[in-house]
Amino acid sequence: MDFNEIISDMVKSIPGGIAAVIMAGDGISVAEYLKDGENLDINSLGVEYAHILQEAKHASNLLEAGSLDEVTISTSSVNILLRLISNDYLIALVISPDGNSGRARYLLRLTASKLSGEF
Repeated sequence: MDFNEIISDMVKSIPGGIAAVIMAGDGISVAEYLKDGENLDINSLGVEYAHILQEAKHASNLLEAGSLDEVTISTSSVNILLRLISNDYLIALVISPDGNSGRARYLLRLTASKLSGEF
């Protein structure tokens, strides 16, 4: 399975899609894709926000709110969607603020499900 191809196809099919990275919870990148012409350090972004995802996962467990699946972070320049593939791996998807968030969430969920058997 070509992880780079899978995430590049996902990003390209989302209006406003910018980048995606599959990474381990410890910050090691497995695959990444950045659209041509975009200037974004997807690895650093993934590492920093993966930490937030782990904290949210911990809080969800402490509060007995059920398992955490996805977190969305909106900034003035990008929206970052983080979705767990397994307990130890996640996908971070970056779209523009005016990108199609609904399609992004849908494709992120499908992609994570598709990849879950690999991780």
